Amino acid sequence: MTQTKANNSSAKANEAENAWLREFPDWVWLCLLGWLTLAMFGEVLFAAGKQVLSYPRTDLAGQFLPWRHFGFEQLRHGNLALWNPHVFSGAPFFGGFQPALLYPLNFLFLLLPLEPAVNWSIALHVYLAGAFTFLWMRQRGLHPLACVLSGVMFMFGGPYFLHIYAGHLPNLCTMVWAPLLFLAIDRIFLRPSIGGCLLGILAVTMAILAGHPQYVFYLAVAAGIYSLLNLKDAPQRGQIILCLSAVCLGGAGLTAVQWLTAISESAESLRGEGLPYKFAATFSFPPENFLTLLAPWFFGDLQDKPYWGRYLLFEMSIFSGVTGFALALYGAMCGAPRRRRYALTLLLLAALLALGGRTPLFHLLYDWVPGFNKFRGNSKFIFLAGLFLSCLAGVGLDELLKRGTASRRFTLFLAIGGVVLAGLAVILHASTQRIEPGSWWPRVLHSVFASGEVFQHKGVETSDVYKDLSFIKGAANQTWQSLAPSALTCFVLATFIFLTRYSRRWFLAVVLVGTLELFVFARSSVTWFDSSLAVNPAMAWTLAANPGDFRVMYAPSPNSSMSAKADDIWGND
Repeated sequence: MTQTKANNSSAKANEAENAWLREFPDWVWLCLLGWLTLAMFGEVLFAAGKQVLSYPRTDLAGQFLPWRHFGFEQLRHGNLALWNPHVFSGAPFFGGFQPALLYPLNFLFLLLPLEPAVNWSIALHVYLAGAFTFLWMRQRGLHPLACVLSGVMFMFGGPYFLHIYAGHLPNLCTMVWAPLLFLAIDRIFLRPSIGGCLLGILAVTMAILAGHPQYVFYLAVAAGIYSLLNLKDAPQRGQIILCLSAVCLGGAGLTAVQWLTAISESAESLRGEGLPYKFAATFSFPPENFLTLLAPWFFGDLQDKPYWGRYLLFEMSIFSGVTGFALALYGAMCGAPRRRRYALTLLLLAALLALGGRTPLFHLLYDWVPGFNKFRGNSKFIFLAGLFLSCLAGVGLDELLKRGTASRRFTLFLAIGGVVLAGLAVILHASTQRIEPGSWWPRVLHSVFASGEVFQHKGVETSDVYKDLSFIKGAANQTWQSLAPSALTCFVLATFIFLTRYSRRWFLAVVLVGTLELFVFARSSVTWFDSSLAVNPAMAWTLAANPGDFRVMYAPSPNSSMSAKADDIWGND
């Protein structure tokens, strides 16, 4: 009896110690996410000049800058650009989806010059990714600290944030509506209402208009499965089904002018009859890239160390923090069932679907499920895996906060994880000291090259790069160097989790570690360039010196001719 009273007294003391965190209203936490966003991009957002976020030789410079300039300049003059006369012999524009002329948040391109509009659009959507995830986790009843961590994981995690480097504006705009849609579905299952329906219609409408139909299709697949799983045990099924139907029909009805036009246009394109299976299976997530869960730069980074893995890193990363991964494991095993419901199922399913043509499942889906034969790049499913990983991490932290501390087993698990990662780093470091032709590191890189799924490096023949011993040594060094910070994070995290036995305030340190490692990861991939460099100076000079009615051919960046007020015989997308 005495021991029970002591335990109850200790639990109440722990709860009182951390109660002040619950006193802050949600808008304070949302402002914190906004401050993190400004800290990430402020150097560019408030700078003068023509600097734009992303790497100069990616899709922003080659496609979306000229498209946004052309489309919204036309819209500013009262013309909805149905046709793009500047590429090929002319091509559909509005019906191509990615110009996103009707997407409400693209109003920035009507109010601001092109470069600030791009930068503020990216920053706004990064913030929305975190804010919507925060609100979804609050809907599930999680502690505010857990919701903040989930939001930071999604907004700064590899599956979402690295698309900034690639300049994928429609991708960035579409993905953010996923957590809001799942929030609406959860609200409908909790209590069917007009409010939940309207929220769901908003999420569907915005996702469709944001400009990337492939993400919308994958989101629809995940949301449909999630809804069916929840229906199994739901009361008021009739009302719930009615509400979910209203969300689908409402979103489809409000955006009909966009998707009906796109269907009509795509019927005359390569996708009209469906892609060949071999092509549709390309850009599937490589199984070895699940190593990026713990070591984001294992295969190279986006700055100093060339990426040597398969395909492109910004499509093939699932890093959401070592802290987040550890807490997600705890949430999957120990989290309250009501709060983690089906998150693990959707996480595993999204990861499986991301493997695409590497599993027999994709062939079945390609043959029998409409839509799977229209797209390549099943790796895009990985953003949903990242979202549900963030959800499970929030559930895990919430459970720890409720219990007041973690079991000794979890603390030991973190410490052992650190030892294993450190041991692997030491082994890999030792292996880099004796790299010679024919040793195992050259064979590893040769097998990567032999897959036929690698890209050229800076204009150099790829086969030569993968045979170069200096390149091989650099790749080998990158592996152990990427594991060392992850091992250190495990040790620091184990220490803070252990200290929560003495004070719950150490949970703040846990969240700080998770936020800091993701902020550093994301910040290390941030880059920008002068948009004026997107137009080849020689081409601009030649056009100015030779006015006339003709088309040019500039293969490295065909759409850039649009920015030079010229017509090209080639194009992009």
